[in-house]
Amino acid sequence: MEKNDRINQAYQYFYEEFKGTHPEFAEHFKNFWKRKKEDRVFPYKYMEFLRLLAGLLQDCKPCIEKHIKSALENGASKEEIYEILSIYATMSGSKPNENITFVLYLLKK
Repeated sequence: MEKNDRINQAYQYFYEEFKGTHPEFAEHFKNFWKRKKEDRVFPYKYMEFLRLLAGLLQDCKPCIEKHIKSALENGASKEEIYEILSIYATMSGSKPNENITFVLYLLKK
């Protein structure tokens, strides 16, 4: 299955899941999915910060790498990435060291 097919299936699942019980959120989610980068509620680099944090918490190395790169390309500074790492370290319990080391390695590239 292609990546876009999986993403579209996930979108459809979430939309269908919420449209009956939470129609306002379902509509927002549908519009979120269709918005262009410049039309987001949050500036795009902040979207990448959220995605990076989610990748860190899910222990998804490809996600971490992709969203660090995109955050930096969209105006993030190393200081801002360090702030995300600090939030992650305080919220992730006992498992942050490997991912923090991975991010610090990526920032040196």
